[in-house]
Amino acid sequence: MILTPEHIEKIICREFSISSEQLKCKSRNKELVFARHLMCYLIKKYSPHYSLKSIGTYLKRDHTSVIHAIKCINNYLDSKHPLQYTIVDIKLKVDDFRLRLVLGHYPNAY
Repeated sequence: MILTPEHIEKIICREFSISSEQLKCKSRNKELVFARHLMCYLIKKYSPHYSLKSIGTYLKRDHTSVIHAIKCINNYLDSKHPLQYTIVDIKLKVDDFRLRLVLGHYPNAY
């Protein structure tokens, strides 16, 4: 089952305690930037049919920003960065959500 950007957005917003508007705003606050970067990475991973341009449009960004975001998250994962644990934890939550969708158990939390 392929997740939509909307599914992933709900998970990111819940995990970071931010609104959809904050996620898509122009702010360069470190936490918001990380949440946006992670969202780009997760959409590309779980919704591969979305192009870089369509991901950027969804987040009100350019496709080059999406490329940069995905590279940043991959660098965190490759370098044993402390944020690696946060990324893996959220990926596990996305996997759990995806499994529930496949099984027909739609989680109320998202």
